[in-house]
Amino acid sequence: MDSPTARLTRQSGTSFYYAFQILPEAKRRAIYALYSFCRAVDDCVDEEGGGGEAGLQRWFDEVARCYGITRERIRQIEARGLVKLRQPVRSQRLAGFAEDEAEA
Repeated sequence: MDSPTARLTRQSGTSFYYAFQILPEAKRRAIYALYSFCRAVDDCVDEEGGGGEAGLQRWFDEVARCYGITRERIRQIEARGLVKLRQPVRSQRLAGFAEDEAEA
């Protein structure tokens, strides 16, 4: 059975869902979650009247419900991830992606 994030990815109308199938399961689940987050943020930005923050809060509530955790716990996980991304070793690994994107 698909997770909510896998369903969202599959229903998005892109080929990402099928492309992600070649990844190991743990990485595939992480990519589905990341893709779902990016879709939610994009949808928030696109909302009429600048309702972005309300849409993001709805997304946090949905994730909390899906995983049985609180919105506060999601914020803690988010903050921890941002701290890790700011570490030089990790940010250097990601720098190549940004450079590749800038060249495209």
